[in-house]
Amino acid sequence: MAVALALQALVISRDHLAIGPWWAVTLVAIAVGIAGAKVWYIVLKRREHSMNGWCIQGFVTGATLAAAVLLVALDVPAGVFLDATAPGLLVAMAVGRVGCFFAGCCGGPPTVSRWGVWSSDQRVGARRIPTQLMEMALAGILGLGVLVGVLVHGPTSGALFVGGLAAYVLGRQGILHLRAEPRKTRLGGLVTAALAALMLIAAVVLLAR
Repeated sequence: MAVALALQALVISRDHLAIGPWWAVTLVAIAVGIAGAKVWYIVLKRREHSMNGWCIQGFVTGATLAAAVLLVALDVPAGVFLDATAPGLLVAMAVGRVGCFFAGCCGGPPTVSRWGVWSSDQRVGARRIPTQLMEMALAGILGLGVLVGVLVHGPTSGALFVGGLAAYVLGRQGILHLRAEPRKTRLGGLVTAALAALMLIAAVVLLAR
């Protein structure tokens, strides 16, 4: 979260914008996102009665809804805010995946591949497919790419935010298939990937124009 705020402040200050309203939206969105991440996990794991975890989907959903309401209430331009926020959000998610790796969650199955990395699933230590580190690299690369785009072209329409997040969601769907934990539904992943691909194409077309 500190990384996200720092990168957002960098973009905001570069464009000589007042940081107060922007951080008000961001901090409230983060608080709601944290609650959403916990609630999403509890609902997802309701059969196991587990509460010791978080879900990034819940964070993004909660933070997005809270930000949408506050952007209207504080009269902050939505497209500019989203583009200014996108680099920090993606890089922050990359940092968070390091925590997943050391916590032993969201990992891949044991493997004899040379690309395997020794890690634990909180029960057994073994060489595993490092899905957390793969997702970290995906989010980090996209975050730096979006940051370059924002610094070069400036935050405007929100297309960089949409494109960056859509690319992340699309790549993440592939990584989820490598996890040790089985998918709840195959159809949901296909629908998510298809929607992310459409949003990515739309963002690229908007940026090209």
